[in-house]
Parts: sequence; structure tokens; C-alpha cells
Amino acid sequence: MLKILVLSDTHYYGNRSRCKELSTFIESCDKIFHLGDFISLEYYNSLKSTGKLLAVRGNNDFEIPSIKIEEDFIYNDFKIKLLHGHTENIDFLDYKFSDYNLILHGHIHHPYRSDRGSTIVASPGSVTSNRYVDYNSFMILTLDEKIDIEFVKTKS
Repeated sequence: MLKILVLSDTHYYGNRSRCKELSTFIESCDKIFHLGDFISLEYYNSLKSTGKLLAVRGNNDFEIPSIKIEEDFIYNDFKIKLLHGHTENIDFLDYKFSDYNLILHGHIHHPYRSDRGSTIVASPGSVTSNRYVDYNSFMILTLDEKIDIEFVKTKS
């Protein structure tokens, strides 16, 4: 079993209290996926220092040009695509990446899941700056016999 903390659109500008709630999850998860828009090199380096981070670049990550636009992650029989979503039409991700079990994207700032045939398309929302919902959120992804997605509402 693999437990993954999935973040996106943290838009971290130095206010640690808004992301402090994540510290328990950062410690307890096996991996961290960040789907872009760190904004801050400091926050990227903080997550990278855990040795658990797999990240993609968002449309606001000008300070971190070395991060790729897309990443693939394979665990057992699960094939996962990570991207921010600003370069793709999100409505058609399942067509473009139809050979993936799970497509994770950010950019929309609200939690989202759509089961499209054998492919799941999902977004964790934003820990700091929600849109279209009245709460901030992130995702806990568990890979075992199946893909389990849990959205967690934050207190901030």
C-alpha cells in the first residue's frame, strides 16, 4: 500500500500558518505529489527536502523552471499522470491520456473527481485559495488493490 499527499495551487507567499496543517500529513504519507503553482521556491525546497516529492510546474512557477510540465508515476499496475492543467483542455484529459488509470491535475482550485470509463480524472483543490467552493482542500491518495481518493477540507 502507498499513501500519497496530493497538493496543488498552494500559492505559498510565506505565510506558513496556512500550510502548517499539512505537517502531519507530510510526515505520515509515503509520497507527496504537488500539481503546480507552488509560487515560492522556498516552499518547493521545503517539500523537496522530505525526499518524498514528485512535482510538476504550474503557470505561476516562474522561480522553479527546472520542474517538468508533466510527470508519470507507476506503482504496481497503476499508471498515473501528473500535470497542472494550464496547457491542456481539462475536459479531454481522459481522451489524451486514455492509457492511464489516474490523471491528477491542478489549476482549477477546487476538489474534483470524475470516473470516465477505466480512467479517473481528479484534482485536489487548493490548500490556500479555493474557487467555486467555500473551503480549501487537498487529497489523500491511497494505492492498494484499488485507487482510493479522499478529499480533506482544511481549517484555514
